[in-house]
Amino acid sequence: MLKILLKKQLAGLMAGIVTNRRTGKRRSKGALIGYLVLLLFCGLMTMVSIAAMLYLFAQMLLQGDPQILTGSGQSGEEGTILTFSQILKNAEGYSILTGNIGKYPLIDWAGGIYFIIVGVFTAAIGLIGGMFSTYSILYCAKDNETLLAMPFKPSDILLSRMLSVYLLLLMYTLIVFIPGIVIFFIFVGFSILVLLKALAMYLMFTLLMLAISCLLGWLLEIVAAKLGGKKAVTVISIIVAMGVYLLFNLGRMKLMEALTGDLFGFDEKVKTFGYPLYAYARGSVNDTVSFLLFCVIALACAALTCFLLSRSFISLITSKKSFKKKVYVEKAARTRSVFTALFRRDLRLYLTNPMYLMNTALLSLLLAVAAVVLLFNYNQLHYFNAWASESSGEYLFPLLALPLVGLSASMITISSASISIEGKTLWLLQSFPVAGNQVLGSKMLLHMLFAGIPSLMMAVCMSIAFGFSVVVSIVISVSAVLFNLFVCCVGLTLEARNPKLDWVDESMAVKQNTNTLFSFFAGGGLALAMGGISMVLYLKFHVPGPALLAFQAVVTAGLAFWFTRVALRQWPRLTEIK
Repeated sequence: MLKILLKKQLAGLMAGIVTNRRTGKRRSKGALIGYLVLLLFCGLMTMVSIAAMLYLFAQMLLQGDPQILTGSGQSGEEGTILTFSQILKNAEGYSILTGNIGKYPLIDWAGGIYFIIVGVFTAAIGLIGGMFSTYSILYCAKDNETLLAMPFKPSDILLSRMLSVYLLLLMYTLIVFIPGIVIFFIFVGFSILVLLKALAMYLMFTLLMLAISCLLGWLLEIVAAKLGGKKAVTVISIIVAMGVYLLFNLGRMKLMEALTGDLFGFDEKVKTFGYPLYAYARGSVNDTVSFLLFCVIALACAALTCFLLSRSFISLITSKKSFKKKVYVEKAARTRSVFTALFRRDLRLYLTNPMYLMNTALLSLLLAVAAVVLLFNYNQLHYFNAWASESSGEYLFPLLALPLVGLSASMITISSASISIEGKTLWLLQSFPVAGNQVLGSKMLLHMLFAGIPSLMMAVCMSIAFGFSVVVSIVISVSAVLFNLFVCCVGLTLEARNPKLDWVDESMAVKQNTNTLFSFFAGGGLALAMGGISMVLYLKFHVPGPALLAFQAVVTAGLAFWFTRVALRQWPRLTEIK
């Protein structure tokens, strides 16, 4: 029975490759080969990028100067400091440093820190993929109740699903483990014993990640049930992926600083606050005690997870947490204006559409975060502005402020997909007895709410950080809002003239919509043009800065109000679309 269930799970995993999910049809041989080549190419490129990062860490740790790592400054025969690769080839040199770091030789100690970094990367990728795989395969599979109605043991169903999740975990984490072990052997030389130990620790590490993924998947299932099921999971997955990506890029520099600073302190902190990761790293190199201890930890966690899930598996997969029982409560209906009702409808559509929300609101969030970051760097930016003012004039940065804010705001393309996202429900808007300026005005307000406010924050924080005068700050802030109005109305005009309504997936209305591209080009082109013209007139022809600021404000205001009128006149074209 278990063998049959495993075959079924493997067939389900392969179905995503063999079958086109959009059309539901089986791929032809040529399409299948092309798809596999594309997957292989993406995997190899990911492995190459990870290998490049690990190479930098390995170069710092495994081929660094012993003086940097130990402070001892031992030298070789020619008076130069030995690198680790030279130490490994020189038995006498290796014996010099043996025992300097507690009971570990220096190369084993540095190798342990290297495998800590590999373990962090592996856990980051494995836990994200494992959490969502566990959620979809273990807790929310569509055929759970069907299998329970057949003569299958619940334990066999659970084991087959956990094994399929484990296989996916291996696929996810191999893109880190393979470059990690290859880079390690490039610097320290190949050893079959180290390879076997590292492979065994990798398998134990993935078992530990499987146990943690089951817990995270269960928590995700609870959160998704409270927030609305599949769409909530999509939003959470995008937020988690982008959050990890940002933390990874920010944390990479912090990690580099820690490695170039107090390595001993870094090692002790990992040992104190993340002992399983510390034991995994030491066991992968040359510590038998850590090797055995980590195996015990991983096997115990995996066994405990299997035991707990087997005791509650039936209740977990048969409970309908995502279906809320609605109870009718009598209450008085509130009347709202037509414009308020339309805006609430657009806002609800925006906030409940994962692809639409994440492709636009995320940029708004990043713009707001960037504005706060500017305030934290007030002293440096204020000094930099004072230094630039002495050499190029006091209006250099004020003239660049609006183009920079406008270039960022032009990437927020909410309005340029606001009609396309309606799809087949556009006829509802066409049948409403409302004026066209009210329909398009509600979409305009939605864009200004999520794009205009972050841009205003950016302009204000930039003015404070660089120390602009009050008048200049007000001009830049008002111009930033008007620039968003211009981008918004360009998008609405394009949408009313040529909306993309024949989409199959909602992402096509946002990502494959040429209106968003043209809207970005219009906003970005205007920002770059104003910035370039202002810089040339200011630096080359010495036109006064206040006159150029007024020029930017007038151009922005004129284009914004002109396109506002153009956009609000497009309702007849919208009603003609069938």
